[in-house]
Amino acid sequence: MRNHILICLLIVIGISGLLTGCVSAPQKKTQPTMQAETKAERALTPEELWMLHEKQLKNIHQWKMEGRIAATHGQEGGNASFVWNQMGDSYQIRFFGPFGAGSIYVTGSPNQVSVVDGNGKHHQARTPEELMQKVAGWQLPISGIRYWILGLPNPAATISGRLLNQKGHLSQLTQLNWIVNYDRYNLNKSPGIPAKIQMHNQNYKVKLIIKDWSQ
Repeated sequence: MRNHILICLLIVIGISGLLTGCVSAPQKKTQPTMQAETKAERALTPEELWMLHEKQLKNIHQWKMEGRIAATHGQEGGNASFVWNQMGDSYQIRFFGPFGAGSIYVTGSPNQVSVVDGNGKHHQARTPEELMQKVAGWQLPISGIRYWILGLPNPAATISGRLLNQKGHLSQLTQLNWIVNYDRYNLNKSPGIPAKIQMHNQNYKVKLIIKDWSQ
């Protein structure tokens, strides 16, 4: 059960008008300048698209997400369904399935995080990282996953590497010694949100499938 709780914590841590008129005599059309034409017609680069996309995501402060997680650490691992509610800096996450006999409930805020396992046992700490250390002695950057799961870098950490796809979304992010690969996005939502994420470091592998997301 202890390792199941720890795996859950790995993920704890939102676009001319055409003017016409009647004239008494034909008039010579004004040709647009080359500079104006270039700005209007050229396609945005992935970097420019990313800046627009990133701004949209940073304005998302409340959302709900449903999906599945699979995580491994060495020979140990497991998978579960989850429902994640983010409300500003606070969150509630409930896991269902093989991680516990019943469900595992995680609640957090800037000053405290707690876990209630399938047996009703409570664990508390000031941060997810501290709780991880307290329960098993592991030191992991869990808080960043709150941003990674939306396709955003963690604003509190240095970006070691970043790749964008043609739509200006992250395709790979390296932060805090983790490599986060974005294999698929749900483009039916606005803004586009990751649908499949795989992340790993030297010791852990985590796979996330996001089935539904709403603001």
